Amino acid sequence: LTIPSIDFAELREVLNISPEQDLLGVPSSYSEEQKRRHLGIIERYEQEALKNSRLQPDVNSVLNAFAAANIKMGVITRNSVDSAKKVLSLISIEFEPILTRDFIPVKPDPAPINYILEYWDLLPENVLMVGDYRDDLLCGKNAGTSTCFFSNPEKASFAELADFTVFSFAELKQMIL
Repeated sequence: LTIPSIDFAELREVLNISPEQDLLGVPSSYSEEQKRRHLGIIERYEQEALKNSRLQPDVNSVLNAFAAANIKMGVITRNSVDSAKKVLSLISIEFEPILTRDFIPVKPDPAPINYILEYWDLLPENVLMVGDYRDDLLCGKNAGTSTCFFSNPEKASFAELADFTVFSFAELKQMIL
């Protein structure tokens, strides 16, 4: 929905977490104090990113077209509730449901999508998971949905994990409608 602005490489360095490790999974072995410190650092990075947060081009017009076509849309994010609310306040449609990192387990586990499938009373083959990172695509694959990689310039590509790849919301609209 937004143009990525968190420097995850820097965040991983600050937290001393390798790219192979899960930023939200590592703290499960920490003491409560270490968990609070770890999540506090992640929260600071999210809050800083919100200051520079910009929506992807055409996001509102395309999502409004999807809503007009009665396409159900939910959000699964590894961000905090506060960060999600702030970003979603920039978008002119309502998502239902919205699952944040408080929904355990987080993606790439299929649990968030499985919850949404049950909530919407839909089968996986009738749902498309769109995301710009490996965890989004693995979450969709693990739940049995089709997946679409949203490629962002100068960011890593995970197109090989997806059924489809798009480079803009306009392209996503052409693919779906």
